[in-house]
Parts: sequence; C-alpha cells; structure tokens
Amino acid sequence: MELESHKQVLSIMTESSKFEYQRMMHDFSLYRNKKHEIYPELFQKIMLGYNNIHELHYVWSWLNFRKFNKEKLKSVLLAMEFASSEKIDMIIADWETSKDEIVQDIKFHSKLKELLDCRDLFMSAYAYYSYNEVFLSEEFIAAYLDFSFHTDNYFYCMRKLIIKRCLGLDEDEREPETRSEIESKVNEHLSAIEDIIVELKKLIKRELSIADYDSINKKKN
Repeated sequence: MELESHKQVLSIMTESSKFEYQRMMHDFSLYRNKKHEIYPELFQKIMLGYNNIHELHYVWSWLNFRKFNKEKLKSVLLAMEFASSEKIDMIIADWETSKDEIVQDIKFHSKLKELLDCRDLFMSAYAYYSYNEVFLSEEFIAAYLDFSFHTDNYFYCMRKLIIKRCLGLDEDEREPETRSEIESKVNEHLSAIEDIIVELKKLIKRELSIADYDSINKKKN
C-alpha cells in the first residue's frame, strides 16, 4: 500500500511539474511573440520620424512666392493647408503692399509646421514605447531614453534655428546665439540620434534572436 501511495504521489508531482512546464512555455511563447510584434513596430515608427527629419534638416528652399499673382498664391496656400481660408483671404488682400513680410511669414510658418509634423511622429513612437515598455529589455529602454533626450533637444534647437533663419530673430532675446552656434547644437543632436538608431537596431536584432528565459522572471518580479 505504501508503495502504491508513493507511486501516486510521484505521478501527481510529475503531472504537476509537466503542467507547470507547459504553462511556463506557453507564457514564454506569448511573451516572445509579443516582443516580436513590438520591437519591429517601434523601430518602424522611429525610422518614419527619422526619415522626416532629413527633409526638415536639409531642405531650406521654398517656391518663389514673390512671382505669384494673387490667384496662384491663394491656390498654393490652400494646398499647403497654410491657414484657414479666412486667414488666407486676409493674406491675399495685403499681398501687393506687404509682399516681403508675407513671404517671410509663409516661409517661417511652413517650416515650423514641418517641424511640428515631424515631432508628432516621434511623439507617436514614444507613446507606443511607453505603452509597451514592460516587454522591452532594460538595455533597450536605456538606449531609447537617450534617443528621446536627443530628439527632444534636436527639435528645441531646430525651432530656434528656424526662427533665426526665417525671421532673423532669437527665440529668447536675453540669450542671443549666432546661427552657427545653433546649427552646431542641431548637428550634434542629429549625430547622436543617428548613432543611437544604429545601436537600437543591433539591440532589437539581438533581442529577437535570443530566447531569454530570465526575462519572464524579471518582468514578473
């Protein structure tokens, strides 16, 4: 009887261990599948923002607005979604008498809109990162936070550069900077962004190729 009872206990323990192992493997499979979904999606969002930075950073040319008549200018501004139709009508009304000021204003606001649209892409990437942070490795999180630091500062400095180049002004007149000083800061942050993207790509490849069983316990603890 004791032997039979011992066999039953062993059988229960074996089944329990088998169930626990299957459950662990199922949890791990779900966890790994989620990581395989999140990392590529996050990197795609990062690259979408980065690709838009290139145009923002390197393209500083505009249409020759001064040669436009009122009809063509209105058509172009509407296509650019530059402002409301009422605001555009006011611009057109002053076109012949305030052409230089209007052209300057168009260049500034179109470039600023470009910056804001680009920044929105990075904000979307950050929101996705924040929502899925629990599935990301600590090393990746550290690199991504460094990436976010440089993107935030890039847009801050780029805004100052847009004001300087388009309006000839300083964002804060109490702390004037030359155009070359601002450009140096912008380039410094862009260089850091590019370096970190390379690092993030390497980390993602490593994360998706290694079955890190310890990661499950780290996320649960």
